[in-house]
Amino acid sequence: MSRIKVNIIAGSGANSGPGSWIFSDMVNILVMGVDPLKFELNVTEQIDNSKLYDVYHYFHSTLAALNNCKMNHRALVTIHAMSDYQKNWSFEYKEKALLLANKVSAVSPGIIDTLISRGIDKDKIYYTPAGVDLENFTPTSIEDRELIEDHYNLKKYIIRFGIFSRRYPDGRKGEDFFEKIVQEFKDPAKYRFMFVGNEWGDFLNGIVHKYDLNPELFEVFERDVDCLYKDYPLLYGAVDAVLVTSKVDAGPVCILESLAKGIPVISTPTGLANELLIKEYDDKNLNKVIVFNDVKSFIKAMEEIEYNIDIVRDLEYKNKIRDLVVAPKNHYPLNEISDYINDYTWNSFCKRFENIYEDIYKSCEGKKFLEDFISNENQNQYLSWYSSQATNNLTNIYLENYQQIKPYAKNGIGVMHYQNALKGQPAVIVGAGPSLDKDIEILKKYKNKINIFACDAALPVLNKNGIIPDVVVVADPSDRQIQNFTGCNGKNFMTILPTIVHPMVFNEARKHDCVISWYNVADSNIELCKWIPKEIGYKGLIRPAVLTSGMVFQIAAYMGCSDITFVGHDLSWSDLNKGYASGISDVKVAYQKNHKMFNSPVFLFYDIENKIVTSDLSFITFVQWINSYLQEFNMEINNSTGSGILYGEKINQIDFETWCSKYNSDINPPTFPLLYKIYQSVKFGNDIPIMPTG
Repeated sequence: MSRIKVNIIAGSGANSGPGSWIFSDMVNILVMGVDPLKFELNVTEQIDNSKLYDVYHYFHSTLAALNNCKMNHRALVTIHAMSDYQKNWSFEYKEKALLLANKVSAVSPGIIDTLISRGIDKDKIYYTPAGVDLENFTPTSIEDRELIEDHYNLKKYIIRFGIFSRRYPDGRKGEDFFEKIVQEFKDPAKYRFMFVGNEWGDFLNGIVHKYDLNPELFEVFERDVDCLYKDYPLLYGAVDAVLVTSKVDAGPVCILESLAKGIPVISTPTGLANELLIKEYDDKNLNKVIVFNDVKSFIKAMEEIEYNIDIVRDLEYKNKIRDLVVAPKNHYPLNEISDYINDYTWNSFCKRFENIYEDIYKSCEGKKFLEDFISNENQNQYLSWYSSQATNNLTNIYLENYQQIKPYAKNGIGVMHYQNALKGQPAVIVGAGPSLDKDIEILKKYKNKINIFACDAALPVLNKNGIIPDVVVVADPSDRQIQNFTGCNGKNFMTILPTIVHPMVFNEARKHDCVISWYNVADSNIELCKWIPKEIGYKGLIRPAVLTSGMVFQIAAYMGCSDITFVGHDLSWSDLNKGYASGISDVKVAYQKNHKMFNSPVFLFYDIENKIVTSDLSFITFVQWINSYLQEFNMEINNSTGSGILYGEKINQIDFETWCSKYNSDINPPTFPLLYKIYQSVKFGNDIPIMPTG
């Protein structure tokens, strides 16, 4: 297997700098830690559009929301924070991206619980907590602590509380909460507060003056100053407990680092706090989770550290705390999503993402997606343009046709009467693309074993090859479809027409004794389509689907067919000398060349074999339509055309004879006689039951 190509979209966090040090560390550890023989990772600030990747990893969910989760079918979205404290941290802000993403991961159990409660599919959620470097973060003895204090010129023999975090302008680290706490521990002869991180200076100077505190109470180490990046694990060795006063926090990583050092943590219920700090074990648990702004309880927890200072500094006790991240006894169950967490090392951090990348790769392997070649924005633009053009061009045509067709349609029966008539039976949707020629003999071989639903344009090809379809569907309101019925014997198949069909097409079908049923077009953009059912009665509503192929597909599904495939649906031209299968009238061939292949804008597009072919906007829009339809109804279909651009996440490519060979018995009763029986029952009111039984 070739290496799985991953684009990690990390925004400004792709680069080290003030405010991004933990985030940048995580990205760099991931890049360096995954198996280079299996994965090729490229970190960019924004999505890399220069080539196609197997996986797109939005390293924080806000980026996915901002980018409307581009390439969502191949995307992993990792959530580092979920809170209504800031708009862009809220579930509502990220919801669309999370719903569309192939997989979602979260760095804390609380986020996962929120996602599941808000309707995100639990089977696509993964737990990906941060890790800790167990070699650099080891428990410190009393003797080593004294050496550290000497090295950094720190006061000895006092209680020291550590805050290992950068401060942000929005106050998310709970500065107001800390102000209330510090007033109970303001004796610098007994206490110190060590701040390791940026941007604390002005805040601490402010509260020194505000509460008349001794400035010696605070020891500040800027995280990005030269040696501190490698030395800051030593600074943990000088503290007796770590405080997390945050309103909201992603991890925070300092919880993992503290526990690895064997240092108790007093934290608000944020990130990993509930998962790691509320544990039962043999010795006294000095880790505490305190509700934000509960000053009294937070102070009590800090006083408990002081009362038990000998235990806190005991190396044996520190090693037991360390086990919470090295060998956790109570694992987060992950809602049966994936394996239990074995430890909180960076190695496990990388392995978890390796597994997710492989899952996404396998879910997309062998499939092609329209989104790989056309962005969601362009798809929406094309669909909007096509819909507006269709509405503008079709309104008057529909009205003119309907006025002449109305009395016939009113007295005819509707497709609604065939609901589930073919339940569980296989169906092939036959189009008139050039590739149909290669499948004609297979259609002949299996014609009695499968249901043949034909677009009207394919009818002449089938007639010339002695193949009688079961159902023929018309969608186009123009008179160009007249030739499709010329010379046919309409008594042997069901013809289904829209109530806005061109009167000359209807007339040609009648002239050849077609057995006609009707459907109404469910186009809410055209006012007439809303009124037609009120005037002539409900016939069955079929959504407009860009091409006749989509209307045929919906009718086959409505009749209950459950294994549906397509043939003759190239939706493109690999050979500009051949726009249709053999047997199509010269008039239609000329129209195809003059109005689609040559004298209108065309697209160069990738086909299912990764070859460049020429396609029309209507073809591409149809592929978009059917993929959206399949997503909406959670359906899968097959495509046996063997060429062209009909592909997508829920479209399985299968050789036509392979698909047909699954069906070895003739359909009994035969399809058209069964449909005709229903037709007679409704039209003539005899004793034949309307719906087939059994």
